[in-house]
Amino acid sequence: MRGFGSLDLFAKVPLFGAILACSIVSATPAQAGRGISIDVNTVEIWSDAEDAQVVPLPFPVNYGVGLQPSVVVQLPDGFNTDISGLNFAVVGLTFTNSPSDSLFATVNGSGTGTDIPGLRMSTPTEQSTPANPVDEASMFTFGNVIQAVMPPPSDTSGCDVSGISTYCYGPMVDSATFTFIDRSSDGSAGDFELILQCGELCGNIGFNLGGLSFSADDFDPNAPLPSQLVSFSLGDQNDFFHPGTWDFLFRNSSSVPEPGTWAMMLLGFGVIGAALRRQDRRKLQLS
Repeated sequence: MRGFGSLDLFAKVPLFGAILACSIVSATPAQAGRGISIDVNTVEIWSDAEDAQVVPLPFPVNYGVGLQPSVVVQLPDGFNTDISGLNFAVVGLTFTNSPSDSLFATVNGSGTGTDIPGLRMSTPTEQSTPANPVDEASMFTFGNVIQAVMPPPSDTSGCDVSGISTYCYGPMVDSATFTFIDRSSDGSAGDFELILQCGELCGNIGFNLGGLSFSADDFDPNAPLPSQLVSFSLGDQNDFFHPGTWDFLFRNSSSVPEPGTWAMMLLGFGVIGAALRRQDRRKLQLS
């Protein structure tokens, strides 16, 4: 999996594969919008955020370059075959105010045109549904959505009927999840926790944020770890897949105290000054 550590979101697909993938995807409701059911037999919902769709965050985050209120989804329409013969899609997020910063992952798929990269978005208290699509998200789960040609079920609302063929969607296979958690209540505006989860079909996950770079592909638990990494757990690692969970905490400590801190400091200085004045008076009286 070397070579997937950068956000090359526009890696080229072989011409025939690209034509096949585009012809299948364009014929399905995958490009219809957000909040489409994967399968009429399950409540699992996915959001097909097309490439470059902007998604607001429920709270701004700051990883050292100022407050970032929204992200841009990077979701290609097909899988590429790498030198190992496996099929991966590079997916991720960039920030609207700082497009050079990014979060990236690689998810595995068949690469035969029978499945496409997918995305499910939600907040901790709300999941996207067709009736109530999530307009802002703090959890982004990428994976692959299987397309299958099959006899139509009794309810084809979650399928695309094209001529004599019916394309239905199986449940999305989760591969990589980015979770943002607001930590401003016990710190500064923009403080946040970032949890990276790489599943069994996740080739890599990582980020380049404000000069700090991380890649599961290159992670060495015995090497010096970034101060923002508070915990991690690893699954069975191999040359192609890097399952695990990494928990980062981004704090924005400032040399300029908050107004409340200033008030407490001034009060403290006042108390110290009054005590010193009383001591001076006592010395004068004794002398």
